[in-house]
Formats: sequence, C-alpha cells, structure tokens
Amino acid sequence: MRPVAVMQVTDTLAVGGAERIAVSFANALPRDRFSSHLCTTRAAGPLAALLHGDVRRLDLCRRTTLDIKALVRARSYILEKGISVLHAHGTAVYFAVASAFLARNCLVVWHAHYGRQAEQTRAPWPLRLAARRVAGIIAVSSPLAEWARTRLGVPADRVWCVPNFVVEPLRSPEPPALPGTPGKRIVCVANLRPEKDH
Repeated sequence: MRPVAVMQVTDTLAVGGAERIAVSFANALPRDRFSSHLCTTRAAGPLAALLHGDVRRLDLCRRTTLDIKALVRARSYILEKGISVLHAHGTAVYFAVASAFLARNCLVVWHAHYGRQAEQTRAPWPLRLAARRVAGIIAVSSPLAEWARTRLGVPADRVWCVPNFVVEPLRSPEPPALPGTPGKRIVCVANLRPEKDH
C-alpha cells in the first residue's frame, strides 16, 4: 500500500511551541505508513535543523496575507507529491484551507495551539469560516477543545484534545549546570503568558 502523504503547515520554524510540535510530528510519522513533508508559509528558522533528513520541505516565503504566487506554488507541490492531509499549526490554518481548496482532494486538520482563543466569547468570523473547511481540530487543552466545539461550532466528534508532548533526544546531551539542589529542582519550559496559567 502506498504511504499517505502528510504535510505539516506552519508559518515559520522560529523557536516556539507550535513550531516545535510541527517538527516533532513531521519527524515522528511512521515512514512505513506515511511520507512526511513540512511547509513554512513565511520563513524557515532555527528549528529546521531538527528535521530528519527524509522530511521533504517546501519554503514559500509568503510576503503578504494573500500571496497568490505562494498559493499557486503550494497547490503545485500538493498535486505533484500527492499530499492527502495538510496538518496546519496555529494561524497557518488560513493558508492551508486556501491551498486545499485550490488543490481539491486534500483534507485539512487544524492543530489549535493558542490558549488565549479559549477566552474569546466570540471567535473571529475568518476563523469560524476556516473551521468549517477543516476535517478535524486537534486542541492542546480541554478549554481550547471546548471553545472549538461551542464557539466555532465544530461537531464534538471532529475535535480531539491532545496535549503537547516532548520527544526525547536520541542521545542525551551533557546536562546544563543548574542552580539549586540536585533532585529538588522544578523546570518549566514554556512561554510565560497569562493563558498558560502557570
């Protein structure tokens, strides 16, 4: 059976949680069942160095919100490589939905990463419109999953809560020198923003 072609879609590969998860998914897909691709709509970044060598890349260098040339290039790539699923991270959902519309026969799964959206009483209309075009939503928290069901109106069976995960490195680097007593340290790796509720 031919592997299913899946492309992670993210705006950049700058250092951030959503970008790191996009890289982790691209690397973790079982190669006997999937061919793995990753598209950056705006720019690459330092996390590109973490991608496995067999992950195929598409860097579009989109300059504006509605960059027709970037959309045409994305459509061509989707058709040429036989991409079946676009796994859009964060705000890249808009670009993924537009690309899938042009390419046809391509599903979009939206990975909703941003907790501040769960605080919105009414989701912006462009996001509600994009949500109608996705096959499913992966939310990183229960409040975000509930927001997708109630504020975006996505049926419950198309919304899944999957907390972010950490991929252990293949070889352990030398641990950094940390203050405090060994065995009694607590480390939190995250952006410190109110919606993360530290």
